[in-house]
Amino acid sequence: MAATESQRHLLIQNRVAIVQDMRVRRILDILYSQGILTYDDCERIESRPTNADRARALLDMIAEKGYRAFRRFRLALQESYPHLAQLLKGDDQSPNTPEQPQAEDDLESILPMLVEGGVPQRPSVYIKREEALAILRQGLELLRDHDGWVILHGMAGSGKTVLAAEALRSAKLIQTCFPGGISWLTIGQITSDQLLTKMQNLCSRLDQEYQYLPTNIEAARDRLRMSIARRYPKMLLVLDDVWSWRVLSAFSVRCRTLVTTRDSTIADRVSGHKIIIPLQDGFTTDQSKVVLASWIKRPVESLPAEADAIIDQCKSSPLAISMIGALLQRRPDRWNYYLELLKNRQLSKLEKSLSYQFDTLTEAIALSVDSLDDELRRQYEEMAVFESNIKIPASVLAVFWDKDEIPVEDDMDELVSKSLAKIYPRQCRDGRRMMVYGLHDLQMDFLKERHPDLTILHQKLVERYDASSQGNYHLLKDDGYIHDHLITHLIHSNNIEKAKALLTDLLWLESRLATTLPSSLLGDYIKIKQVLNNKEQEQLLEKYSELISVHSHLFTENPRPDIIQLALSQTSSVKIYHQALKIARQRYQEKFYLDWCNKPSEKLDKCLMSLRIHKSSAACCCFSPDGSQVVSGSWEGDVQVWDTFSGATIAKFVGHEDEVVTCCCYSADGRIATASLDETVKIWDISRGSLELTYEGHDADVLWCQFSPDQTKMISCGVDRVVKMWNSKTGEDYVTFLGHLDIVRQCAFSSDGQKIVSCSNDTKINIWDAHASDTRKDLLLTITHHEEAVNSCAFFNEDTMIISSSGKRVTTSSAIDGSLLARFDCFGNVLCCDVSSNGLNFAAGLTSSALQICDIKNRQTIAVYKGHYGYIQSVSFAPDNSRLLSSASDETIKFWSSNPTEDKVRRIKLRIFFTCTFQGDEPTIFAPDFHDNLLVYQGTNAKFIEEYSGKQSKIRCTCLSNDETLLAAGQENGAIIMFNADNIQNPTWTIRPGKADVRCLSFSPNQTKLAAGGSGKIIWIFSCVDGRILQNLKGHENVIIHINFIGNQEQIISASRDNTAKIWDSTTGVVLYTFKHSGSLTDCDIMQDQSKVLTVSADKTAKLWNCLDGQLIKSFDDHEECIRSCRISNNGKMLAAGRDDGSIKIWDIQSGKELMTLLGHNVWVNCCKFSKDDNYLVTVSDTIIWWDLRNEQKLQEIHLFGRYADDIFFNDNFSHFVTIDSEGIVYILKRII
Repeated sequence: MAATESQRHLLIQNRVAIVQDMRVRRILDILYSQGILTYDDCERIESRPTNADRARALLDMIAEKGYRAFRRFRLALQESYPHLAQLLKGDDQSPNTPEQPQAEDDLESILPMLVEGGVPQRPSVYIKREEALAILRQGLELLRDHDGWVILHGMAGSGKTVLAAEALRSAKLIQTCFPGGISWLTIGQITSDQLLTKMQNLCSRLDQEYQYLPTNIEAARDRLRMSIARRYPKMLLVLDDVWSWRVLSAFSVRCRTLVTTRDSTIADRVSGHKIIIPLQDGFTTDQSKVVLASWIKRPVESLPAEADAIIDQCKSSPLAISMIGALLQRRPDRWNYYLELLKNRQLSKLEKSLSYQFDTLTEAIALSVDSLDDELRRQYEEMAVFESNIKIPASVLAVFWDKDEIPVEDDMDELVSKSLAKIYPRQCRDGRRMMVYGLHDLQMDFLKERHPDLTILHQKLVERYDASSQGNYHLLKDDGYIHDHLITHLIHSNNIEKAKALLTDLLWLESRLATTLPSSLLGDYIKIKQVLNNKEQEQLLEKYSELISVHSHLFTENPRPDIIQLALSQTSSVKIYHQALKIARQRYQEKFYLDWCNKPSEKLDKCLMSLRIHKSSAACCCFSPDGSQVVSGSWEGDVQVWDTFSGATIAKFVGHEDEVVTCCCYSADGRIATASLDETVKIWDISRGSLELTYEGHDADVLWCQFSPDQTKMISCGVDRVVKMWNSKTGEDYVTFLGHLDIVRQCAFSSDGQKIVSCSNDTKINIWDAHASDTRKDLLLTITHHEEAVNSCAFFNEDTMIISSSGKRVTTSSAIDGSLLARFDCFGNVLCCDVSSNGLNFAAGLTSSALQICDIKNRQTIAVYKGHYGYIQSVSFAPDNSRLLSSASDETIKFWSSNPTEDKVRRIKLRIFFTCTFQGDEPTIFAPDFHDNLLVYQGTNAKFIEEYSGKQSKIRCTCLSNDETLLAAGQENGAIIMFNADNIQNPTWTIRPGKADVRCLSFSPNQTKLAAGGSGKIIWIFSCVDGRILQNLKGHENVIIHINFIGNQEQIISASRDNTAKIWDSTTGVVLYTFKHSGSLTDCDIMQDQSKVLTVSADKTAKLWNCLDGQLIKSFDDHEECIRSCRISNNGKMLAAGRDDGSIKIWDIQSGKELMTLLGHNVWVNCCKFSKDDNYLVTVSDTIIWWDLRNEQKLQEIHLFGRYADDIFFNDNFSHFVTIDSEGIVYILKRII
């Protein structure tokens, strides 16, 4: 603790004189010998260049070390510099805080008083609890000037007696507040006669001259009051372990009294000044380790790994920790044995071996429980049905105990007051605040061991909830408990069939996911699979579990997705689809559900689980050595450890000041390391949830780190162009590997720890000797096969090969001589790469958001997984190679199957440049495929009709004439092809007026002309009959994105990225009007009466123009986001604008007033279209969303397999819809009625 304010003032006031006269080395020797300064302190001071600098450093250190250091420093000056010591006089009093340490001679002065008063000695092993001790002493100081009560209460085994005794070992406290002495009485559970005896003994002690003892409690109370008032007015009476308010009533003698108790309500029965101090916290982990080490007389550092687990099982209880320490003192070889007893909650077996001065743990808790009234004791014992560390709402106990909530709250308040339960801050559910309770883990363990049959309790709880819901569990109200824990209770009550039925009931899952996290539900699937022996049932449960896990990242959002709609996207052959279809039909009048009519019969998505662990880009992820856990880091600097199979969070760490770039998984002793752009590497202890070490040896951003195979060393690299090897426990530097000329992206140990490989932006891969003593000989080999910056590198195939990535290529090389072995071309730039532990496959994360898996031996791609919407920044194989893990800038982390046989299904993929027409409810789709063919499909099942196989160039756009008899297609090579819509195998004509790609097409209203535009900046007008060029319109200076005939066939409107839209006379080629924006145009739309045109732009504005005179009618300023798409309602009263942030704004055209903002998409909105009656809107982006504009509500959302879609078509009654996503998947959707 720092020096007092007056001491600091003296050091500052006399700093110049001390620095000028004092020679530091002599003073250092004295302070070091007295233990005031450590060896490191002296070293830091001695390292200063001049005596004056050393003096200043010493003064600064004394000010920080506190009161005792100041006094010793002054005494050290007295011998050689008495004039300087004199300057520091005037602060002889200790600081006025109870936690300040007292000198030993001060404690000696009050020792006789403590002994005579009966204050218990310190236990043979004692640890100081500074914070609790300070609070208690502060409470006692408040009794200095008047009588009153200090009541210290806490649960059994929390250390109340030891803490109270330690609080009195303060000379300052005793001499200032209680100079009349101390009288300590241990009370416990006693009868009236025993209480009278204790009072008689105290009377004799205080007044030995009085020969007659009082014969009843009232007389004894009067005698004590007079004795204390006359002879010991400033005495402290300590009543330890009080169970009844009657004891306090008996000792209500108007004196200063300290009480320790388990029941805080006893204070309600006494009058006068009262200070109530709860003792809630037990030992910290470090304190617990000190206690265990002291019992077995070993250094803390030498404690075995089981120590952490034992401390965790004891849940910070001082009595439990001390009890285990006492046992280990006699049998230090039984760490594992006692740990297993604790894990199995066999507390009674521990106690049979125990001979210890305190109550055993079970006895301590049992005394409190057995003192309860019969009904309350029964209720308390029934709380064994709950799991440890669970918050229990009063409403749950009301159901369980079949009582109203108010009596339940009264019962729980009594348990809380007796330290048998704890109360949490109120929780808000369904608009009301409710009381929430819990039990200490050791109390819960006691109850579970004491109850003869927990199955009966679980059955009782299930029956109570079954009765309250009449068996309709999906109708249960959210009470903050039952949805999370019902499956657990069903399993423990042996109701396996009912648990299975709920986990395959979409209504229950819907209710469950509305109130709990998906990780909790996935955990239930894991639990029930462990008790099932039926393979068929397991497969059924797997289908439901897969539905949740694949969409898990969506269920953490608000609003959450509709699970019934997600289930409707499952293949038609599975039970889950038919269950969803039945529910949708029952709800059709109140809910908008869509059936995917043409969905494939096979599973499209190879994703096994998709999670949103972080609230920002998931920068890195890695499996634990056993594959059961994952560690991941984000761009916000947080690190999380979570369960591989459920996604449940195990630990969270925050400490980095910048983006976490990568993370190395666990060492064998349960640590993780993370590297960051804050120029540090941090090592964390998972079990303790704490930061263990911060390494600051780099001079710039750190990009990578890795543990050595034996976990004792770390290597790290980054922007400072070096690779550093250092001690993973202490942070001590071992070697700095120099040789790279640019940023070092990655480094890795060989499996035997003998070599290190690193890669750099300098295009080189270096292999280093990890044990070279001469840094000039540490570079073993340089590999130079890459021409661009190398992003990743690692040893594989028993350290004989190196795998590395650069640009769009992954390369394997010999680690022996550096020779090139193989090159693999990828479908995008490679950002990360990992090789399977068996060395057979590698996985590369690409900028194209794809995950590419390749067979190294056969040199071929065996799978390409798509599902992320952003750059894949990290990829990792599971240790057993069964699964693949990836994290991306879209904030998601996904698991994939690493079995290449699962990706053999081949299907037709269509491009998004399609058009569609409807005959009633039956669509006809014209779409190009990925092989440059043009295909036609008809009907809700997408029956293939015919194909055009020109294969000359990619088709970039398609367009149907108004009467749907003609079809035009524009190609990437600049060609335009005309077809009869009912026969596309034989085009009527083909023309190529230019070489630039064609982006947009438009037929004139009478189908006699076709207009085409694109990258060539020219609008071409052709005859629909024979393809003759009728006109070319020149004037745009950038890509033309939209063209449309307006009015009659004589005028055309066009929009371009040159910031303008133009209206042309198609006959003369003259520009009639030019509409200007300050940014590139992104879309435009024409009002149905052809009188007005709407343009939107990257300048964040939407503008409405008059087509007749070219004047601006109104500007709708957004000022926040680029507007990507627009549409005017059919009645001409509203306009919709889709923005780049995924929102849609609706404006009233006449007034210019913003009517609403619709939120739902995550990326820019490519298309928005009104229904025929303008009551609904459908928008296209990363998902398809249907909106009811009458109440501003989202009706439904379809999640795509591709990253996005570009357009959507629907019939007149808004019941059938067609779209194609970026993965070429066709969605023919039908509203369910």
